[in-house]
Amino acid sequence: MGTVPAAYYEFVMKYAPYFYVVPTAMTADPPAGQKNVTVADGSKFQAGFPIQIKDSAHSEWNEIDSVAGNILTMKENLAYTYHVSKGGKVEGPDPAFMRGAFPAAFAIEFLYEAYSSEQFSSERALEDGFSKRLPDPKDQFGR
Repeated sequence: MGTVPAAYYEFVMKYAPYFYVVPTAMTADPPAGQKNVTVADGSKFQAGFPIQIKDSAHSEWNEIDSVAGNILTMKENLAYTYHVSKGGKVEGPDPAFMRGAFPAAFAIEFLYEAYSSEQFSSERALEDGFSKRLPDPKDQFGR
């Protein structure tokens, strides 16, 4: 496996276990440098959910800090201004399904390879400061 972008590794580690993604249109243009995004239906979101905010020009990941009606307040300030006229929307996991093993199964091979890569040795450092490699699955499963 070649070099894996750190952002992709972090995305898979945090977001792969979710079952369904629900897209919800923005109803106002949220400016960069602040945390609030107004959507058509705030009931589809919960605090702590990872979400993707995007339009045809930009995209970023954030986490919901709170929901008040149709206003989603992010944990981090927005990096970009998003526009309803450019298809602005927010996508997040469907609260009816939450997390599960099925979608994460598709990421297992990637995660094993990425975790075993020297590129991410600092990511797998144990609390006591030592690093540990995952066992080779060939040793465990006789492949």
